[in-house]
Amino acid sequence: MPKVAPNMKLNSVYEMPTVDGDKIKLTLTYRWLYALKTKYKDTYEDYNRIMTKGFSDEFDNITVLYTAYLCEYISERGNTDGAMSYDDFLDIIPFDRQEIARAVGMLISPKKAMASKELF
Repeated sequence: MPKVAPNMKLNSVYEMPTVDGDKIKLTLTYRWLYALKTKYKDTYEDYNRIMTKGFSDEFDNITVLYTAYLCEYISERGNTDGAMSYDDFLDIIPFDRQEIARAVGMLISPKKAMASKELF
């Protein structure tokens, strides 16, 4: 896999707090979505359905975040060996709808989310 310039990566990574006080890195870039699509088709298809047909329930936000977690994991390691399962991911993300919405907004539309920060 080609290396990504470090300064490009910093702008596309969102760090989300976890329930235990740690942070997890999330990213949604075409490079890593493509890697996810070619290797983990089911996860990518869930994400793509949401992005093309719209959000239908609260867990769609979680699916976007989990996809972003896997993309960041792939960007760091080249595969998802050792990555958290979806169920494990549910256990560590905060039950904070505003933080979830903020994270999704920053990942799918960073400039808009930053401009509307006061809404949260």
